[in-house]
Amino acid sequence: MNKKLYIISAMIAGSVIGLSFYGCKKTEVDSDTQTAEDNAQSEFVYSDCTNIVDDGARNETGINKGIMPYYASPAGCYSVYTNFVTNNTAPYDTTERKMTCSWGTSNCLCLDNRWRRGQIVATISGGKHYSEVGAVVTITFVGYYVNNHHIEGTITLTHNAANTYTISIQNGKITRPDGKYHSRTGSITRTCIANCSAVAATARSYSLTGSGSGTNINGETYSLSITNPVIVDPACKYIAKGTIEVTPGNKPTRVLDFGDGTCDDKATVTINGNTFNISLQ
Repeated sequence: MNKKLYIISAMIAGSVIGLSFYGCKKTEVDSDTQTAEDNAQSEFVYSDCTNIVDDGARNETGINKGIMPYYASPAGCYSVYTNFVTNNTAPYDTTERKMTCSWGTSNCLCLDNRWRRGQIVATISGGKHYSEVGAVVTITFVGYYVNNHHIEGTITLTHNAANTYTISIQNGKITRPDGKYHSRTGSITRTCIANCSAVAATARSYSLTGSGSGTNINGETYSLSITNPVIVDPACKYIAKGTIEVTPGNKPTRVLDFGDGTCDDKATVTINGNTFNISLQ
């Protein structure tokens, strides 16, 4: 074999080997569910805060009625304080009607097996009773933690129509015990869909629709859209139904699926047709 032919043969052989290697190389599977997991936690936490305020404000009867909802504690470390007892007849004070839900400064084990401490503070404005159309409720937090996750932000709850509220989440931030945090903003429509006249929060179910944005614990921004209504039943300690499309940066959309309504801590995240199981907090 002359030198020229040898070189050509070597080049062909190298090309074949290279093509064979390329053909056998597997496409890397995108299995990053972090953004979906962070959003799932945000979805629960801010809905949970709204349920707690909803339950307390509907009664408007003063201090510690003795009800034991899921966020209360057999140890007696949960209390509700309001100024409603002196301001509970129309016309309502147009400046401030305040309710404080408090678990104290130490961790308090609640009936849903979550640890809470700190305060949720709700201020009702607009000269309206909480349950009246037109009422605006501003929810803030004072040293509030759930399972040692620090919850921050401002929720504005506007009663638009019978059994329908708009929830605006601003500067939402959840900081984990290790110091990492994720953030959330958005606009959600919250509609009661079952047992809407019941006083107890554990009897009513809600549908959530809307969209938002945020950052995950790695600082990556994302957008979200609820594609099938998220169903919140306060009798269940987890969100058990609904789907949310979450898109982090320029990555493919993640489809977060809370399930078929079965009350458990399971959900799935589908990325590029591949489905991964996650556990809800």
